[in-house]
Amino acid sequence: MHPVQHRAVLLLPRGEDHRPFPRGHRPAGAKRQGSRVQGAEGPRGMKKGRIPPTPTRNSDSDFFSSDPRPLGPFYSRLRPANGQLMIQTLATVIRNEMIAPGYGRVALACGEGLSRARPGQFVMLGFTDAIDPLLRRPFSIHRLLAGEAEAHGIEVLYKVVGHATRRLSRVSTGEALSLLGPLGRGFQVPPGVKRLSCVAGGFGIAPFVFLAEWLQGRPSAPAVTEIFLGGRSQDDLLCTADFERLGIPVRLTTDDGSCGEQCRVTDPFAAALERERPDLVLACGPKAMLACVLGIVRAHRIPCQLSIEAMMACGMGACLGCAVEGRRDPSRFLHACVDGPVFDAEEIDLG
Repeated sequence: MHPVQHRAVLLLPRGEDHRPFPRGHRPAGAKRQGSRVQGAEGPRGMKKGRIPPTPTRNSDSDFFSSDPRPLGPFYSRLRPANGQLMIQTLATVIRNEMIAPGYGRVALACGEGLSRARPGQFVMLGFTDAIDPLLRRPFSIHRLLAGEAEAHGIEVLYKVVGHATRRLSRVSTGEALSLLGPLGRGFQVPPGVKRLSCVAGGFGIAPFVFLAEWLQGRPSAPAVTEIFLGGRSQDDLLCTADFERLGIPVRLTTDDGSCGEQCRVTDPFAAALERERPDLVLACGPKAMLACVLGIVRAHRIPCQLSIEAMMACGMGACLGCAVEGRRDPSRFLHACVDGPVFDAEEIDLG
């Protein structure tokens, strides 16, 4: 049996092969001019034969940006907003621990390929030694593991809900997982934002640890003034110690009253907006919670970004399984894997 080779594969490399149809194939009606093909449409109406390289951006400018969608047509949308190509690699398990009943956290060493990941982005994880489960599963990047110069790995928070996550809960230190990422569009903070409020429902807290640690490492970044975290019971309130360590106040609510206030998480959130208005609200959680948050922020005219939880098979826009109805144009569907998972609240219709 040959040893496993740990190598990263860059997807969509820069160069001559960025074409909307395979080499040697020219659709009817297309005319060739030099090295370009004219008159034929590629994916989503794209007419150019090759995609120009995405310019490398400053490491922070893509996060603190006034342009939430700086990229162009189909293939360019597969590049994260920071201009970095996604990688496919084998990630080695550093540790895997259960942090609450039914919830775990796994740390993965994956080299420097994910060092430029941004809060709100995600990865697809799969198993290398079997075909069941066949497809990778999406997981929000919970934290970057910092090295001497750049991050050398990530942490992923997971909830045990099915066969794939049960198997993930049993992986041991030293095992390898197939990883694809970073994927999607993360949080974008427009210029002038100084105060952020975050609302999370249960497992929706996953991206906010990464966000809080990211912001605290940048002196000119806005401050997270308060986090509102709700769950069915005390067992569903995760990562509170991480925010306490960072000095960020957390308001807790539970459905059964086992911890914090017995109410919906949106109740104290709405009351807090009456006392002090943030510049931007970020939310992640179940669809019903996001819809309630959306109604509250619209009433107060506060900008808001929503991180959508969605089932997906590929993570890069091919399967179309994570469609989200657009609000500006109801006839056009967006996709959580490439247009999101973070959306401006005015982009999508939550029904």
